[in-house]
Amino acid sequence: MLFQINYISFLGASCTAQRVDHRTGEITGYVEYFRRYCANNFMIKGVYQNTYPGNRFAGAGWIKLEDVIALGVDICILELLVEDYSRGSDSTLNDYLSACKALTEAKILPIFLNLPKGGINPSENWNNFKVLQSISSEFNVPTIIIEPPNHLLQTIDEMFNGQNHTKLLGAKYYAESLATKLVPFLVDKDKYISAIQIPGNIRKRCVVQLGDLASLGADKKIYKISLRIKNNDPKNKNISIIQLHQIGKFSPVIEVSCQSESGDLFHSQIQSLWDPFCHYLRASYLEIKVPILENFTLIQIKVSDQLPNYSLCKQLCYFDEFKDINSRYMQPIGRVSVASFGAISVEQSYVSYS
Repeated sequence: MLFQINYISFLGASCTAQRVDHRTGEITGYVEYFRRYCANNFMIKGVYQNTYPGNRFAGAGWIKLEDVIALGVDICILELLVEDYSRGSDSTLNDYLSACKALTEAKILPIFLNLPKGGINPSENWNNFKVLQSISSEFNVPTIIIEPPNHLLQTIDEMFNGQNHTKLLGAKYYAESLATKLVPFLVDKDKYISAIQIPGNIRKRCVVQLGDLASLGADKKIYKISLRIKNNDPKNKNISIIQLHQIGKFSPVIEVSCQSESGDLFHSQIQSLWDPFCHYLRASYLEIKVPILENFTLIQIKVSDQLPNYSLCKQLCYFDEFKDINSRYMQPIGRVSVASFGAISVEQSYVSYS
């Protein structure tokens, strides 16, 4: 059998991001298992993980999709169901169709991978399952569904770590099940790409990355970020501002304001960069969705006087030292990206350290 595929990428959240247990070296992720024990059988040269653990496709997923396209892989496995639904926002039908359109125009075959919910329940129990199924049936986007393993109850703990993460046996099951169902797409990728029919009115998501803010390191304490956005498409009404941040006990609630060029405030919102898992330092994407005007919009993101809801902390940490507003700050560790469904440009940007 002649396989056409050289490179494959997996795009998804924390389940897809898993690799190994760093204490024992044991494989815990299905992608890592596929990379080590399945890819060679298909003569695949490279397996990439473009992931956003702890985040959702509707935000960080757009940044990672850009990375997939830049890699120029042959197939992109879209694992879009296993997400933390307590944060961020749900993806829409147009979001998913836009992603598939961007991939197919780059000659990359998109394949939805639907994993069981909690490892033991059918994937149709996931919130967005019906949306993905409708895309698959109406627009011919391929889907691979992994059925829950047929196991006794006492083996659940041997396969899964919590609700949606795998241990070695779970990773092995997912990877081998995927490998079996992947074969037809490896043999004739072009046939499946040509069969996909995304409607012409679906617009691709545009992502602008700001190089001038890319050098902000984890040692920087940022209190304000300001952007001047130019809208180059009259159909464009909203944007998402996305940036990777270091999250910890110091993380604040932020105020976001949108003004016209003349200084008229037309939108404001409050959201928390702090979250209940603040007890361990980690990277997570901040996503801010705001409306924009037809011409220029001035956007300011700053630390709020409002305290986070510290009572939600999973470890009941001590927060007295962070009740002073100057003790709470943003700590960006990646460049600012601005995503929209129409052409935009960022005319000016700057940060404040005090």
